[in-house]
Amino acid sequence: DEVVAGYMKDADYRQKTTQVAEQRRQVEQLQEYVSKELGNRVQNLDILTQAMHRELIGDQAQLEQLIRTDPAEYLVQKHRLDQKIGLFEQARQERQAIEYQQAQLEQQRQAEYLQAESQRMLERMPSWKDTAKADAEKREIAEALLSDYGYTADELQELYDHRALLIARDAVLWRKHVQGQKQAAKAPPTPIKSGQSKPSAKQVSAKDAFQRLSKTGSMDDAMAILRLQRTK
Repeated sequence: DEVVAGYMKDADYRQKTTQVAEQRRQVEQLQEYVSKELGNRVQNLDILTQAMHRELIGDQAQLEQLIRTDPAEYLVQKHRLDQKIGLFEQARQERQAIEYQQAQLEQQRQAEYLQAESQRMLERMPSWKDTAKADAEKREIAEALLSDYGYTADELQELYDHRALLIARDAVLWRKHVQGQKQAAKAPPTPIKSGQSKPSAKQVSAKDAFQRLSKTGSMDDAMAILRLQRTK
């Protein structure tokens, strides 16, 4: 019963995950379609307003002549020009409205992206569900990226990808481990009291391996230590 219940729970989780992924894909497709349509409308409005602007300039030049030669026709053309100006302003306002819609859509995309990356990070790093621990490690990562890796504060503000954060965390922890080994190697050796046995050959070999690791930081030296520990 427990096995069946566990299987059903896992199957239900996979099914819900698949449904959420499909819904997200549909939403992204819809957003992409809307974004493309808005871009096309902006492009068409730009072409229209540029043509209208050139036409309005020509109409104004013609009105300056009509006011001296044909006042009656001037009034007719002035009314038409006012209508064109109204259409021109309407097109400009519509373009501004589209720009606002595009900005809102981009903000929504950014918010959804941040939420998704945060969720993926928690799935890969369940310990970060503890906000205190997560904040402490984030500060440590940020300080290392700023001081040791050449990142700027603005670049850190745009570091959202959970994969990049995982790589940065691993790099910081590894450097912290290497620095700890270097400090341990600098510490004076503990004197052997009378009656104590001398270190064995394996212990001496392990000590030498740690000293090499503290100097080189090499992955091969780290693997050598792991092999020595397995042979204990």
